[in-house]
Amino acid sequence: MPVNPGPLLSVLRASPSDPDSVVSALGRCPALSARLLSVTNSAAFGVTREIDNVRRAVLHLGANRARSIALAFGLRALHEGIGLDEPWMSQLWIASLRKAAVAELACELIDPSRSENAFCLALIQDLGLPLLVGLDPGHYERVIAAERQGQWCAMERERFGIDHIELSMRLLRSWDAGTELRQAVYRHHEPPQLPDVERKRLSAVLDRRAAMRIPLYLASMMPHFDEDLSPEQQEWLVALHATFLAPTYATPDVFFQAAVDRAEPLHAQHGEAMPRRAQLTRELVEAVTTDTMGMVTQLSRLEVAVGRQREDLDNLRFQAFTDPLTKLLNRRGFMHLAERRLEVAGAQGLSACLMMLDMDNFKPVNDRFGHEAGDRMLRGVAKLLRRSLDRNDLIARIGGDEFVVLLCSLDEAQAREVVERVTSVCLDRRIKVVREPEGEAMVRFSLGAAYADRVSSTLGLEQLLQAADEAMYQRKREGKHGVVFRSLAPIQTTEMIGESCPLDMTAIEPA
Repeated sequence: MPVNPGPLLSVLRASPSDPDSVVSALGRCPALSARLLSVTNSAAFGVTREIDNVRRAVLHLGANRARSIALAFGLRALHEGIGLDEPWMSQLWIASLRKAAVAELACELIDPSRSENAFCLALIQDLGLPLLVGLDPGHYERVIAAERQGQWCAMERERFGIDHIELSMRLLRSWDAGTELRQAVYRHHEPPQLPDVERKRLSAVLDRRAAMRIPLYLASMMPHFDEDLSPEQQEWLVALHATFLAPTYATPDVFFQAAVDRAEPLHAQHGEAMPRRAQLTRELVEAVTTDTMGMVTQLSRLEVAVGRQREDLDNLRFQAFTDPLTKLLNRRGFMHLAERRLEVAGAQGLSACLMMLDMDNFKPVNDRFGHEAGDRMLRGVAKLLRRSLDRNDLIARIGGDEFVVLLCSLDEAQAREVVERVTSVCLDRRIKVVREPEGEAMVRFSLGAAYADRVSSTLGLEQLLQAADEAMYQRKREGKHGVVFRSLAPIQTTEMIGESCPLDMTAIEPA
């Protein structure tokens, strides 16, 4: 049975918290109603007695989940009408489901009330892609073989005069879709703009639209055809994982695998509705020889082994860039990402500010309370640094009690404000290191900041590190517990930011 855009859009507009509106929208499309009943009565949803009407199915699944399932299969039905070969169709279908699952999982951590909405918005990110693939599959085979990450849209415009994002927008506009829906498609490849949260929790300051941008951007990282992430996406993935996902998912690969696992039931349910494919598969199996089956089995095992090795390599790469104690970047990760970021800054004529921070009272904490207390102290300092800096600033622990921060694209006055904010938020704060009445330690450090109003080939990471290190040791020689800010361009100047005053002495519990 056909699925037309009109009824599908009615389902999309139905309130996910109102079962009646979802039932009413499904009533406009017998195909979606039938598919929903089929899924509801499958073993995956634990039905003990057969459900034979849409209202009972919606109430059993919940309006949110019923709406998501109907939209997923409706989108698949629309794509099938294009007439693509099954391998292409299956690849595009499972990619859409996985993107939707990525957005749903991420939104459960950021704004759980909108997780189903994130699922639906991510599901249609690439609505126009199957149309273009259907026009010229050979073009996409060449694009995939070329492995030109991040250039899909440009290559589509060169071949067709339009890219799949613009085509998706035109489709949604012709269906009279709402602004949020169109914006979710149009901007899903753009990194989110994260606010400066200082002491507030991120969830309290992100407005609803900004909160949705993060799950949708993560969803856009799920590949269409096994392509790799661009360098910019890899950098953002590390930052977003450290900010939002790390407490629940140990690595980005664990997070994406969870999304793949969540998408699999919907993908499997569609396969059950294609008995002809199953029949052809049985005939094929009966036709091949035992030797051929043995070869296929061996190849399958090799493929699984290679996949596991690739996953292990990705995990090792992530671990190699992350400090396991504080969950900040380590020295290797910082040097790698900082070099890349400063290359971009140099090409665009942007500024950079690098801060070196060394604890002044760390050894007495270890001596008095033990190394476990010292670890709590370091985690507490890392938490304070995250709280005082923007989410896209690079923060790293590069030594035992030494931290480094890199900021880009700020003028000198803004850089000074950030340095002063780090000092006011972190310096002289008390951190609970052991559970006893006097088990607190005060955060005391010497901080050197080096600012360059323009990054160049002669003024890059090495020079910034050296200048910040010298400024930090100048602070130590002159009495510790404060900041020296040094401007490297256009002239060499050194200025002392005055001794910081003690702040709120309330003890905080480290992360």
